[in-house]
Amino acid sequence: YPKKTPLSKLISSVFILCLCALGKSAFAQVTVVTGQTALDYAQVVAGPGVVVSNATITGNADAIGSFSSVNPTGFGIQSGILLSSGNAADAPGNPTTFAGSIMGTPGDPYLSNIINGNTNDAIILEFDFVPNADFVSFDFVFGSEEYDEFVCDNLFYDVFALTIEGVSVAMPITNLALVPGTNLPIGINSINNGTPGFSASGNCSGTNESLAFSQYYNLNNGNSVIYDGFTVPMVAESIVVCGETYRLRFMIADGGDSGFDSVVFIEENSLTTGNVTIEAASLGGDTAAIEGCGDLEITLTLNGDPIAQDYPVSIWLSGGSTAEWGVDYDPITVLNQADSTIIIPAGSSSITFPISAINDNIAEGVETIDLIAITSTCGTIDTFRLYIADLDPLQVSMSNDTTICQGNAIGTATASLGGGGFIYTWDQGIGVANPITPTPTVTTTYTVTVTDGCGSTPVQDSIV
Repeated sequence: YPKKTPLSKLISSVFILCLCALGKSAFAQVTVVTGQTALDYAQVVAGPGVVVSNATITGNADAIGSFSSVNPTGFGIQSGILLSSGNAADAPGNPTTFAGSIMGTPGDPYLSNIINGNTNDAIILEFDFVPNADFVSFDFVFGSEEYDEFVCDNLFYDVFALTIEGVSVAMPITNLALVPGTNLPIGINSINNGTPGFSASGNCSGTNESLAFSQYYNLNNGNSVIYDGFTVPMVAESIVVCGETYRLRFMIADGGDSGFDSVVFIEENSLTTGNVTIEAASLGGDTAAIEGCGDLEITLTLNGDPIAQDYPVSIWLSGGSTAEWGVDYDPITVLNQADSTIIIPAGSSSITFPISAINDNIAEGVETIDLIAITSTCGTIDTFRLYIADLDPLQVSMSNDTTICQGNAIGTATASLGGGGFIYTWDQGIGVANPITPTPTVTTTYTVTVTDGCGSTPVQDSIV
């Protein structure tokens, strides 16, 4: 066996239990913190638009914790929570060491049914949540000390599941942790390197087993977790009814024995729903487009991972807008006026489009564009206001006095109006800078020329 002897396993377990008393474990670039409440863990997982409640933990509290990773390269998740069939504090480490804590807790009937055998050391986090859209998703990674030697060993098969169940709406308990495109629960006998281990009792041809999905498996080649292998980041998702209450259960257990621990890492803020956020940015860093220059960029972002189909966002112009479509700004080409939608394309989680103000050379003051959007399938309506500003002549002024003295030479120019994105260019060989700290030995005039990002007529000012 590439692992330690049984005696050294016991010594390792005692040492880890001592670490757990501190509530914190770290190795290399991964830190694990235990001892938090069930609601704390649930709120770590919950992302925007998800309300959680009634959180409980079943099992040994040392088998669950939160984690963070400075460098998740090769592992794929930077922070979140983890549930282990052993001690959560074992997770930081490297694959040359071993995690095999005996937690002394029973298994779980649902997990036992998946493997058609006995389970032990189960840990379960469950909570209610209310989505504000019609689907939810979250990201996770499964890892195990049973890789690769126990692949296709039907006696020792650790198991986990992530289930959803309706509370205020009819929905049976459904396992969302499945091999993509199949009904296979994820475990070492369904995602692996494609080869039975030396302890195998078959070739993974039984129920819930396969050797055909090695593309989802990573051998641990020295990453900052202890488990010998783990999956690539996986996505669990489900259709839900907006505004109804559901119950999620995250659970893992040892199968057949209480050694060779397994783990599931669940990404922070990854339990997301299909709500949309709207952001605006312009050259000047605000929500204004400038006539003839400085488009305003609008970004619609769908929370969560990209989805496989187009996502239409209902959005339309309010009658309270003072700026006119096609007169004060160019038509918004991505907005389908027939059905008042903008499409976030399949495979993407966002779309960005410009608001281009037309320079009509008329002093009109600030004009407004009021947009109304339905940002979730619950019917949540957001109204946001954009502005169109005239391109006023660029101005520049010097701070304080226009005369500075030797030994205390600091000159600062301040530009205003124009189109933003100001560039200050000084003569006397200084170049682009602001403020300046010259060291003249004789009376010297320093002149600054200011330009902006809109091509306005440059302006100058001087300091002596």
